[in-house]
Amino acid sequence: MKLSRLLFPVLLAPLLAAAGEPVRVTTQLSGSLTPGPSPIFEQLGLGSFYDQAAAVLPYSLTVNTGFNSDFSEELCYGTECYNFTKDVSYTLSVGGRSVEFSTNDGLAQIRWTGTGYQNRLAYTSGVYYISIDTWMSAPEGTFDTDPLAPRYIATPDVDGRMEITIMPLEPEVPVYWSLGAEADRAVLQVSVVPEPGHAAMLATGLAALALAGRRRRKAGSGLTFGHDLDRACSPEWRQCNKHVRAKAEPVSKCQT
Repeated sequence: MKLSRLLFPVLLAPLLAAAGEPVRVTTQLSGSLTPGPSPIFEQLGLGSFYDQAAAVLPYSLTVNTGFNSDFSEELCYGTECYNFTKDVSYTLSVGGRSVEFSTNDGLAQIRWTGTGYQNRLAYTSGVYYISIDTWMSAPEGTFDTDPLAPRYIATPDVDGRMEITIMPLEPEVPVYWSLGAEADRAVLQVSVVPEPGHAAMLATGLAALALAGRRRRKAGSGLTFGHDLDRACSPEWRQCNKHVRAKAEPVSKCQT
């Protein structure tokens, strides 16, 4: 059996596995907000904004959540899906200060309609439950029925809003904070994230096919390792090679 046939399943496996590969949902919002007296930003690691409570500050927020393209690990109800096992992360900048956060023990949630898309992550930090929501709204048909179909949406007619909520996990901590802001610019990107193992398998298969092709070319030339190259370059050998090829005979006849 030819080596290329043996390697075909190896090359095909990553393509078949792509049907259930991880999908990253990224929302990017930017605009301005007023911090107010809320200590939310302290809890997130940005420090205090008490001296700028009434100021209008620029902000940007990027939220990343993960899902499976076939929803094999998700808990879904109609147009709403949750994933409790995928990595989640965000980057938040306010008034020139920035914080990045990621965890593999968070909650990812998406909700969608023909005119709206919500990308949300949540996680626990100490005695608090922290939720970061991003919403996007657009004309009918902007968001199709498949929420995990690869796409990039960043048009002027897309509106956005974000909300950060911090709730206590214990009843003796009766503190609840929430802060929301509109976005001047909103971007949604949905992309497949290939598994490292699939990429390695594909690279191995391609390398093996290249090696097989190289060996076939060497065999087709009528030469083997250690063969007398002087004879291979002789007029007699070239004439024999041309003759057997014209008659579709094995080139190996010219090796003797």
